[in-house]
Amino acid sequence: MLYRFFSSVENGASLIAANRLDAHSYFVPFSCRKYCETADYYKERTFSDRVISLNGEWSFAFFPNGIKNEFDSEGDFPYSISVPCDWEKDGFLPKIFTEGYEFSFRKPVLPAKKIKKNPLGVYKKNFRIGDLSKRYALVFHQVKGEFEFYVNGVFAGFSDVGNGEFDVTAFLNEGVNEILVAVRKYSKAYFLSGGAGFCETGITGDVYLMQRYDNSLKDYDFFCYDEDGNDYGKLDLFFNAISDEATAKVTVEKDGEVLYSATEKIKEKLTFVLDGVYSPFLPENPVTYDVFVEISEQNIVTECTRFKIGFGYSYEIFGAVNYCGKPLKIRGVNYNALFSAEGKPMTEEDYEKDFLLLKKYEFNTVFLNRYFQPEVLRIAAKCGLFTVSGTGVDTSGIKFFNPKKRDMVTDSEEFLPLIDEKVKASFFRDRACPGHLGFSFGEENGKSFCMAKVAEEIASMRSDILFLKNYFAPDGKEKIAVIFNPSVDGLIDEINRVGATSPVFMSEYALSSGIGSVNLGEFSSIIDDTPCCLGGSISYFTDDVYAGKGYRDYGLFSPDRRPYAGAESHRYVNRRIETRLTAEDKMEIFNKSYFLDTSSLQIFLEVVNDG
Repeated sequence: MLYRFFSSVENGASLIAANRLDAHSYFVPFSCRKYCETADYYKERTFSDRVISLNGEWSFAFFPNGIKNEFDSEGDFPYSISVPCDWEKDGFLPKIFTEGYEFSFRKPVLPAKKIKKNPLGVYKKNFRIGDLSKRYALVFHQVKGEFEFYVNGVFAGFSDVGNGEFDVTAFLNEGVNEILVAVRKYSKAYFLSGGAGFCETGITGDVYLMQRYDNSLKDYDFFCYDEDGNDYGKLDLFFNAISDEATAKVTVEKDGEVLYSATEKIKEKLTFVLDGVYSPFLPENPVTYDVFVEISEQNIVTECTRFKIGFGYSYEIFGAVNYCGKPLKIRGVNYNALFSAEGKPMTEEDYEKDFLLLKKYEFNTVFLNRYFQPEVLRIAAKCGLFTVSGTGVDTSGIKFFNPKKRDMVTDSEEFLPLIDEKVKASFFRDRACPGHLGFSFGEENGKSFCMAKVAEEIASMRSDILFLKNYFAPDGKEKIAVIFNPSVDGLIDEINRVGATSPVFMSEYALSSGIGSVNLGEFSSIIDDTPCCLGGSISYFTDDVYAGKGYRDYGLFSPDRRPYAGAESHRYVNRRIETRLTAEDKMEIFNKSYFLDTSSLQIFLEVVNDG
């Protein structure tokens, strides 16, 4: 089959995506409640009878210098590649870790030599469809590079956003179908990467088909708010609604006990207000509730979806950010793990081990400063961690080495649609996850035109969402003042400068290579004693193990997860329980956290007198 490829770069087009469905909160549909409630919530795609996984072996052809825009799928595919993967790991491209752009440029346009020799990977896979009565959405969770794909020889979609969900119903045949995906390394989105963003290319996330009926859940959002001194939870459900007779049954449960239930005829949007007594989601007591949405037609259930919600919301008051009525204090770490302790690609079990390790060392927030698959946020909530998502816009590697060129990109209206699309893809996907505080622009220059505009638009949709990288309102007032890698005196100066009107957040307030107990102790005291100080994040979780051009080795933990001195210092300084001898016969046990449940703690006391 002869394919004629489209390249937005070579054609000079401003195309961002084609046939890509609107972004939405992450969920996995099942055919019925029985299958839904018995599936492992953290591996739902593996268990769902409405998901057809396309992971695994694909035929693969690679052209390091690109090819003409024609390709014959009947021709030679010399390689087999396992999806998800990346070209660097499999040896098709050299491993590169660079601080700054990989190439020089005068304008934010790819150099001609990069366009002419743009590495191209072509993937092909056959799969079977036995039931064409349903609709089918093809999902790419993460693709590093510009990609287009074809189903049975017909163009079916394009994206430079890094991910996407596409309706492919019209392109499918009953029986065997062929999908072909073409990925190019360099595109417009390449300018929005940096550092670790250059390390991977190709289909690096899961690929699968979802079967859906015409009447189906399209999206959901959940957030909490205060009204007249009372806390409420608002659940918005959005539907692909075709029939007036279809209904949606919504059930909120905790450990199998039904706390709320309602049934409504589906329409484009349904809203449910939860006003009962619900425990908040806190790192020390991460309470979540199960929500089941069952769609029925003529009293027959056609789809069931489950997701977890957590109660709690942040809001700004007098220059500070409060969460559940108390000042929010973030003790975070920039999570950068590409590989497990054994040096293998990360699994759900590996993420859980890492997050429990962070809990052990007294962190309460994980900054996912790369674009991770959606299960990672679910696992973090399970482990009792707040999350701050990356947005796919990460120019941290550009900050010091090419700042003018970085600003050339992020201040350009030409890049606004692409930045807007990438940030909103993360926003809609992650906004309703329990314990999710907000987003990070990856050390982006917060004063840029594009960042401020996107952040303001999202803030108008969800006022409780935090952007923990500096950005400015149109009037110039700082929303959250961010200070990068400050000294203790520098932090105090920043608090004095803006503390009366803006919260202060420290980005990389202690690089792990230079952490000591005395230094951390001073920071910790300021965080605890200063309402406007939000806290900060430490870089990085582990040493980067990307052996190749460029290397960073300043993690809190070694690649096999052995703690360095910095991790031990953090655990000591931020220990939740402190004991103090206040008199010869009196000892005080002080609880530094505001957790509600101490059942997980045991205190062993031994009094020794004269030996």
